[in-house]
Amino acid sequence: KLIESGAAEALCDFLYQLPSFSSAMTCLILKALLNLSTDEEGQLRICRLTLRKLLAINQDTSNFDAKERVRLTSGLLTNLYLNTGNRTRFYKEEIREKSKIIADARKQLHIEHEHLKGPKLTVEQEAEAKRIESLVGVKR
Repeated sequence: KLIESGAAEALCDFLYQLPSFSSAMTCLILKALLNLSTDEEGQLRICRLTLRKLLAINQDTSNFDAKERVRLTSGLLTNLYLNTGNRTRFYKEEIREKSKIIADARKQLHIEHEHLKGPKLTVEQEAEAKRIESLVGVKR
C-alpha cells in the first residue's frame, strides 16, 4: 500500500534534497527506503528514481556517519540489484562510470603529453567507443 500511495517517490524527492537535511534525516530516509526496497515494485521505483544518488552516497565517506550511510545504501543497492528488472540500469551506470574514468584518463594523458602524438584508435576500437557512448550518452 505504501508503494502504491507514492511513498517511494516522496522519499526519493527528499533524498535529492539531502544538503538541506541533517545527517540524521539522511539516515532516516535511507532506512525508510531500505524497508520499501523489500517490495518488488518498490525496488523498481526506487532504482528508477535514485540509483545514481544511492551510488554517490555509498561512495561518500566524508561525513561522521559515513559508515552507517554506506551500510544502509549497500543494503538498498543489494535489494535493488536482486530485482532482474533493474539489471540494465545497473549495467548502464557501470558503463557510464567506466566511460567517465576513461574520458578523464584520456584528458589527463592529453594534458600531460600534448607534445607527443600517440597511436590512433583502430577502426574496431573507434566503433566500440562509439557504441559505448551511444549506450550511456557520454561524448568524448
